[in-house]
Amino acid sequence: MLGIFLLSIVFSGCWINDDDPGERSSFNFVVVSDVHVRVPGNPDDNLYNNQENLDKVRGAVDIINDYYSESDFVAVTGDLVGCLFSEDTDEYLAGNVNPAETFKRLFDTLIPPFYAILGNHDYCTGFDTDLNEHIVTRDKEAVEAVWKKVLGTDPYYSLRHKGVQMIFLNSNRGTEGGGICPGYQIESLCKGSFDGEQMDWLESCLGQSDASVIFSHHPPGNDSASVALPLLNPYCIDEGDRFYEIAEFHKDKILAIFSGHLHLQQAYMLFDTIPVYVAGPVGDSLGSSQYVYNVTINAALRQVDVMRH
Repeated sequence: MLGIFLLSIVFSGCWINDDDPGERSSFNFVVVSDVHVRVPGNPDDNLYNNQENLDKVRGAVDIINDYYSESDFVAVTGDLVGCLFSEDTDEYLAGNVNPAETFKRLFDTLIPPFYAILGNHDYCTGFDTDLNEHIVTRDKEAVEAVWKKVLGTDPYYSLRHKGVQMIFLNSNRGTEGGGICPGYQIESLCKGSFDGEQMDWLESCLGQSDASVIFSHHPPGNDSASVALPLLNPYCIDEGDRFYEIAEFHKDKILAIFSGHLHLQQAYMLFDTIPVYVAGPVGDSLGSSQYVYNVTINAALRQVDVMRH
């Protein structure tokens, strides 16, 4: 179950930092991404081995429980499922077998509490077996209502932990992400972007705290990163998004950004100040249960250490 006794969640606003930064203690949490829970027998089985995907997810859960059970929490940075296959809330929590509830059941077996954000696959509601492409919803609010019912969380939110603001963004809500993915015919949301209301909220959050960590499914792009990342910038947060303006203005307050989506692991600096960590995938292409990341934050010293299992 979600351990809300450890953290104070704020869905409609951000907490005001009233802690003494000098009294902050270091803490640990775990990051996993792109678990892509898929249910055997669904139409995507013709391209993905759904049972193998489930085995990878169970393997990652076992690793966390066996090696990182004393972590304060687990952050899942999107693509909780491969495809929902339904945006009808009446079909959820009604005894049906579906990817969203399968994800919830698997992660409820974690010893630490978990907190999740939505990825592009979490907005998919169908799979075209002729094109081997996912069909993205035309009604994002309907999909978000499904996840609200299953997980109990809003599309984006913040929480406070040991004097640090943890900000869970939703990089699927902007208009720039609606274009067709490179090399695809119908699938979209490969590029990240944010809606204006969410960015107003983020600006307010960062303005009220001097130490924050951001989680976003799509990573920020950065041409100065490794050779591989610039080639993948079409899959990052849109270069014209207001996110960059806000992040640059508050760069001294952001301890780190954690993301996924690219199906490879990367580490680089944004604005030569903010460490960005892109987690490798647990499920689907290049997925492995070994992509479990142990993170240590020392906010007083403004240090972030990340080690892969």
